Amino acid sequence: MENIENILKKKTKVFFDCEFTGLHQGTTLISLGAISECGKTFYSEFTDYDKTQIDDWLKDNVIKKLTLKDYPESGIILADNGKSIEIKGNTNTIKEQLENWLSQFEEVEMWSDCLSYDWVLFCQIWGHAFNVPKNIYYIPFDICTVFKMHDIDPDISREEFSCGELDPNMPKHNALWDAKIIRMCYEKLRARCGTQLWIAVNDEMPKNPGQYLGTNGSSSAICSLLKSGAFYGLANTTHWMYVPELPTKT
Repeated sequence: MENIENILKKKTKVFFDCEFTGLHQGTTLISLGAISECGKTFYSEFTDYDKTQIDDWLKDNVIKKLTLKDYPESGIILADNGKSIEIKGNTNTIKEQLENWLSQFEEVEMWSDCLSYDWVLFCQIWGHAFNVPKNIYYIPFDICTVFKMHDIDPDISREEFSCGELDPNMPKHNALWDAKIIRMCYEKLRARCGTQLWIAVNDEMPKNPGQYLGTNGSSSAICSLLKSGAFYGLANTTHWMYVPELPTKT
């Protein structure tokens, strides 16, 4: 029976950001940046976006922040023994390299920020959400929701929250930079829950009231043990992890 520690180790969070040609149905990808929680990066600039959709704001805030403008089309830069990639090319070329990069992770959770457009455009790289690589979890996650859960204004400056200051030289709207900021925000938000979110693996029914992550080998779910002794959760649970309560906001 596989325990929770091994289940959690298999999942890798990938934080990503897309830059695109406008907030409308016909928008097209300009660039995509991603960074895994272990620090491996993917950065791509698309050559087949719809240039007729580029307005002055996009020229000043997105196009100027592209870092591979002078690099030849279909050029690939590999680093970290191929674990990190920079690429410029059309959608098919980038799709192939993105699949290769994602394949180094057994299971992937995709995280972004205000991701309504980002997630649709990410899936559109493969033409359909059903065609994305099988190791990608089908539900994306948004740090906006995490901000809200911590009673933090979801419209807060991400740079100020993560870096403590707003430097005018920060390359905001560069997709890889923004992906790194999303990762930093996530790490800071997670730290508010304590230094270690998952602790105390047990092989038997927990005795202390509280919330637990339980698994029966095929499914996992949050379970609750009340002071009365009543239990609510997953049937036939065999492994447990205590989920500490969030600290009181001061």
